[in-house]
Parts: sequence; structure tokens; C-alpha cells
Amino acid sequence: MQGLLNLINGIGAVGLMALGFACYFAGASCILGGAWLLYAASRRNAQVSHITGWLVMACGFVFLGFPEFVNLSTASLGGTRRIAAAALTAYSRPPAAANAWLGLSPQETLLAVIRSFLLFFVFLGLTFVFRAVVRMKAFFRKEERRWFPALMNALAGVAVLNIDLLVTLLIAQYNAGP
Repeated sequence: MQGLLNLINGIGAVGLMALGFACYFAGASCILGGAWLLYAASRRNAQVSHITGWLVMACGFVFLGFPEFVNLSTASLGGTRRIAAAALTAYSRPPAAANAWLGLSPQETLLAVIRSFLLFFVFLGLTFVFRAVVRMKAFFRKEERRWFPALMNALAGVAVLNIDLLVTLLIAQYNAGP
């Protein structure tokens, strides 16, 4: 079981590093692409408007300030998890041992398992939020027709990012009874 914990936490750590690189790359490309769209909108017979260029550039700034954007959205929805820029490039805390789950109540065991895999859940939640910003950029460029799937990606990402808080609240609600 400890090998599975190490593997999943390793996947989460490598994924966070790759996500950090993807944020910087996407941010730079969105800012350059937005500048190009502004230039294209200023030409005669332009197919795009100026607002499209500014909105694409705004997505680029969201990508460059991705940890702050996630912290703001998490705090707005009542979450407690805080992401730092260093969290997207390195991880030093070793995973909890699998034998720490023994002798606990079912609710405590569930929370211990979730906390053991927390690095993977953080990576998964941040990936959902990253995908939401990508979908909003596509919506601004009129490549996608609806904005609602991007909103659902962002909400799901924040929920997965704070999975330990959600499970704690659900267990408390279950224990309180009907």
C-alpha cells in the first residue's frame, strides 16, 4: 500500500510541476495572442473586435497569476486551501504511511485516506481550474459557444481542491442525522 501512496503522490508532484510550466507557457502565449488580436482588430476589414484581444490577454494574466486566482476562487467559495507558486514547482512533504489508517473509525479512516492522497487531489483540482480558464479563452475567441461548462469546470476544480473540507462537512452532516 505504501508503494501505491508513493506512486500517486509522485504523479501529483510531477503533475503540479508540469502544470506550473503549462501556466507560464499558456500565459505568455495568451498575452502575445491577445496583442496579435488587438493588432488584427485595428486593421481594415477586421474579423475580430478589440474586446476579444483584451479578454484573451486577461486570460493570459490569469494564467500568470494562477495560484492567486485559485486562492481567490477558493476563498470565495468558503474553502481553506491556499496554493503558493512554489507548490507548482516542488513538493517536499512525504506521504503519510498507509499503516496510520489502522484502528480508526470509518469516518476517520476515510479522512485519513483522503489526506494521504491529498497531493493528487490538489493536482486534479488545479487541472480542472486550468481547463476552465482554457475553455473561457475559447469562449472569448468564439471557438466555443457556451460559457457554462467552463464555470462547472472551475467549481468542480475548487471542490476537488478542498475535498478534505467537503468530506469533513459531509461526515458532520451525516453524524448530525435527519
